[in-house]
Amino acid sequence: MTACNNEMDSILPENNNNIQSRTISNYSADYQVITHNGTLCLQFKNDSTYNETISKISILPEQEANAMFAYLGFANQQQIMAEADKEQEAIVDNYEQDVTQAFPEQQIKDFKQKYQDVFLFNPYDKTDFIANYKIKNSTQRFFTNREGFFMIGDSIVYAPQYTSEELFGNGITTYGKNEATDANSMNKAETKYQIPGGDYVKVRAIWSYSFVQDATTRINYQYINIEYLSQKKKVLWKKHHATITLKFQAKASGKGLEIYDMQHNIFRNENDKPVTIKYDTYGKVNVFSGRFSSTSYPNTHYSIDGQMEIWSSEIPESNKGLGKIYFYE
Repeated sequence: MTACNNEMDSILPENNNNIQSRTISNYSADYQVITHNGTLCLQFKNDSTYNETISKISILPEQEANAMFAYLGFANQQQIMAEADKEQEAIVDNYEQDVTQAFPEQQIKDFKQKYQDVFLFNPYDKTDFIANYKIKNSTQRFFTNREGFFMIGDSIVYAPQYTSEELFGNGITTYGKNEATDANSMNKAETKYQIPGGDYVKVRAIWSYSFVQDATTRINYQYINIEYLSQKKKVLWKKHHATITLKFQAKASGKGLEIYDMQHNIFRNENDKPVTIKYDTYGKVNVFSGRFSSTSYPNTHYSIDGQMEIWSSEIPESNKGLGKIYFYE
């Protein structure tokens, strides 16, 4: 990349970022897998271990973050998504080998029914049955179970979720049109384009924010994750390789917008400056991209406001998608 929340007595509200819970005694591990009401879930010892874990995995590449929980023996949402992606692609590949065969309508219906409790699907285009995360906080996907929760001490935390409208709007993937999001698209920029005489391609970037206390400095931040998406359609949509260009400029609270330089493992202050990121993407890729802190007491809040544009190595800048970068809490 380049950049120039007993017997559970309490269920925490979805918008509670500063999680409070009771510590479990005689607990030797920072986190463990337990069974709650017949359902496996990950349980953090207390707030501190949760915050430390979040701080640690937020900046890790997906493969390394996945490895931290893989040995625990329960299916988190990242793992379920990997399973769904393989099944979806197999349906597409099998059909596109011989498009004279019957359209795989029943296979697609069965696939959606299998995963509709955990993921969202495009409601506007029957040729797009790629699974999309419901959970907004991309870091929590590494330890959230299929039912959408984990535990801190003896408290259940349900991860905040997207609505279908937030992800798909009014139907950008209508067949036969080159369409793109406009500047009012909240924290999402997307564009779809037909290569002249060829396939349709689509790219998307979604910004998400999560409260993290830095394990070293103890400074509180909102961490920024950007989920990139690249797809192609001959007859049915499937994941695809593309180099995505994301251009943005945003102003944030506190010390301002700090963009993470992965290569040098440092943060660069790019507050209210134009930034261009090029990212090689295959399917869905989540990337830790930066952070911002809060304003000073007494009017303490976190905020970011800006604009973004997206196109790719196959989609010309003239067909770019637009979006608004915004968070206030």
